[in-house]
Amino acid sequence: MVLAVIVLLVPAGLLALRSLATSLLSTKPDVANSQLAGGAAVEPKVASASFDASPFRGTPADAYSEGKAGITLPQMQSQGPWSAEQIRQALERTKDTLIAARLDEGMQLRGQIEPYLNEFAESSRSFIADQLKGPRALTYVTRLAPGYTLRAPVRVSGTMKVSMGSANQLVISASYVWIYPLRAPNAEKVFERAGSQLTVLRTVERYEFYPEKGYAKQNRGLRPGDGEQHAFNADCGLIANGMLALPSNRDHVAEAPARSSYDYTVAPEKVSSNCARRR
Repeated sequence: MVLAVIVLLVPAGLLALRSLATSLLSTKPDVANSQLAGGAAVEPKVASASFDASPFRGTPADAYSEGKAGITLPQMQSQGPWSAEQIRQALERTKDTLIAARLDEGMQLRGQIEPYLNEFAESSRSFIADQLKGPRALTYVTRLAPGYTLRAPVRVSGTMKVSMGSANQLVISASYVWIYPLRAPNAEKVFERAGSQLTVLRTVERYEFYPEKGYAKQNRGLRPGDGEQHAFNADCGLIANGMLALPSNRDHVAEAPARSSYDYTVAPEKVSSNCARRR
């Protein structure tokens, strides 16, 4: 059986510190990918369903919001040198980043990363682009395996929290569950079990927002912090390569993810599965 969980855990602050240190020590400009297409993030069109029942029926995701409507902002209060309005702007930027990372059609279906990279401070973009080429890619963004499409819009549930970092930067923690109703390439079989068409991606991501005062222009704005992700009812091999897909055995009826995997308040590592854990 190929169903299970795979975990990518980036040590706390590693991404932010490494990318910031790299940008401060180097004056080399970011290398743009000439094959990437720009433009704003666009949520994908979905494949027409060949069955009447919702793929979410019988699961907690049936009550979740669709797409970006599931990314709501917490109440804003001033913290340290940051006003409530500045925090609101940072949260809006984080929301835009999450949309570009997890819901954008170009990202999911064609691997177009430029809209996502453009949400970050200029000096961190090259570092992030390199991470998207390796095994930690799914910690940052969601891309579907070749030939896969969505049966319906992605369902989303989660929250964001704001705290202060040691350098007076805002630290935004985004804890979400993303439920992808996947259609496999040349899919002929419709599985009746509730949730069997769903790959559930549980993410805990942290972003750091640096102020203008005391930082060079290229270092201001949003930067990646540490992150963790677990995927349920997924192809473990493709997950390790940063892509989402249902279990690969075409004769295997995909199993429904555990109900706890739909709950963003449950720590990802507390939801059991049998895929090898990776760090």
